[in-house]
Amino acid sequence: MSEQQHPVADTETWVFTHPDVWTVSTPVVWHDGEDDVAFLRRYGYGPCLDEQWSGITLGIEPVGYGVRYAALGPEASYQYAMLVQLARTACRPDEAQCVVVWLPRFPDLMAFLARYGAIGNRQVDQEMLHEIERILEKTFVTWHGHGSSNCCQACDPHLYRRLQQARQARMQS
Repeated sequence: MSEQQHPVADTETWVFTHPDVWTVSTPVVWHDGEDDVAFLRRYGYGPCLDEQWSGITLGIEPVGYGVRYAALGPEASYQYAMLVQLARTACRPDEAQCVVVWLPRFPDLMAFLARYGAIGNRQVDQEMLHEIERILEKTFVTWHGHGSSNCCQACDPHLYRRLQQARQARMQS
């Protein structure tokens, strides 16, 4: 995100406080040619080093991403800031919308991340797990020559023996 240049414009800003309170804040202004890091540094914030990028999805479609910033000094009005850049839309293909979310204290940051940090990520996790399951099934078939819902002597000798015994018992009845 830091390579992008932004036109001079007001940016929508909000203050988020625990448990789930949103308050409109005074818009902040991008300077011509200013990247994201310089923009927030001018307001007294620097990127958090632990995780600078966090994807935001709705379903499995990406709707944007957010970068966490922390106050560089005690004079900052808020302890944390989140710069959320929404994905380009059909209505605005040449312009991505940025929103600044001010987070006054650590509990506010945690509440924001808990509530909004994983939007859609469950769906993405589910898709990834399904893909892993599909790959494992193909690997199992290649390895054993049959699907994972069946068993053979090599897979599970005890279950295979019990299934053979049950089959013989059914045939004798």
